[in-house]
Amino acid sequence: MADVKKTMANLNSRGFTALYFETQEEAVKAALREVNGADVGFGGSETLNQLGMADALMAAGCRVHSHWLTPLEENPDVYKNAQHCGVFMCSANAITEDGCLVNIDGRGNRLAGLTFGPQKLIIMAGINKLVKDIPAALQRIKGYAAGKNCRRLGKKTPCAVDLVCRDCKSPDRICRSILISEWIPTGMDKAVVMLINKELGY
Repeated sequence: MADVKKTMANLNSRGFTALYFETQEEAVKAALREVNGADVGFGGSETLNQLGMADALMAAGCRVHSHWLTPLEENPDVYKNAQHCGVFMCSANAITEDGCLVNIDGRGNRLAGLTFGPQKLIIMAGINKLVKDIPAALQRIKGYAAGKNCRRLGKKTPCAVDLVCRDCKSPDRICRSILISEWIPTGMDKAVVMLINKELGY
């Protein structure tokens, strides 16, 4: 695993605002302060789910736009609404020690929200997401993380069986687009990376 202090220093050097929390409760409180009552769009995230972030935001009076809360069948615009909020919140599939965020997506809605639309980005990640470099990030995501997500979603992919990537051609494949964020996007006011001293998500 990557060194936490080095990772934070390198995230800051790339324009991100890196914050560290010993407990998830502290991280949730800090996220609520950052949101400050705004509408929030969610990218699909088991980490946010484990943190209870949607419930915490709604209890604070925020509107949360998430396809995990409102399925596409109920609201065909749920993905677009999430991207167009003032704040977009998600996790990261991996964070490298030199300060890059690495994410892989199936639909691409989370990658879109990470790059264009919101004025503020909040990324919440457990320390299990920290890796040494890009190759380590891709190895972690394509085998372990993708396999875990495929199991959760009931997808029929090889990685769902043994958590090993075979660059499959399955129609259920969820690794379809890769985004490496080397710097905060132009035009975005703030991108906060909240690292939590706990294993969260995949």
